Amino acid sequence: MSVTDRVVEQSDRTGEADRGDPPPAPQHLLARAVAITGLAVTAWVHAPVAVEHWSHVPYLGVAFAVLVVVAAAIAGSLLVDGSAQAWIAALVLTAGAVALYAVSRQIGLPGAEDDIGDWTDPAGVVAVGAELVVAVVAARVLLRRRAPH
Repeated sequence: MSVTDRVVEQSDRTGEADRGDPPPAPQHLLARAVAITGLAVTAWVHAPVAVEHWSHVPYLGVAFAVLVVVAAAIAGSLLVDGSAQAWIAALVLTAGAVALYAVSRQIGLPGAEDDIGDWTDPAGVVAVGAELVVAVVAARVLLRRRAPH
């Protein structure tokens, strides 16, 4: 069994504890912990970038600030109950962040053309790594929930 399989195994049990059912399996708790950690890393990396961009590319400063707040909110939701909506939000946020990073490095974003080609920026590599892990775990959790039992 792969590490990813172990991380998301029995993920369909999320949220059942509040209905009087048994608590989630340890593997599901691991999936939530991995995603929460990845979202925390994403927020931690983007917070200073939001401040840096605020003055010279304001829309990016706002976008990074929103990313930080939304990542924290999704992490909180995963911590509380790990609902399907939280997993979908985690997948959309992190996949979107990775896609926008790729666009910013390939063709550039208005006002931030200096990022074109800067694929090895340490903060960017850390953020994209964390976001990819969250996206993969979220996708696996959601696919497991849809799979027939």
